[in-house]
Amino acid sequence: MRDGIGLHHPGKEVYDKLTEVLDLIGEATASQRALLKMCDADRWLENETWRYYQEKMRDIFRAQILIRNAIKLLVG
Repeated sequence: MRDGIGLHHPGKEVYDKLTEVLDLIGEATASQRALLKMCDADRWLENETWRYYQEKMRDIFRAQILIRNAIKLLVG
């Protein structure tokens, strides 16, 4: 951690940017949460177009979880 070499804490600016991203993502609606529960149960929509959006929503939800975990690690 000397001389800017190696791992170091990124600072408050990164925390602010991560919380900004969480604000942009927002929270899942009730119907979106139901679709996410279907993903957890490995149940997918039959229509390929809608399945694509279901998978994208799952990816966004996973990203949201990872960002929250990163914030916890940075603050903790």
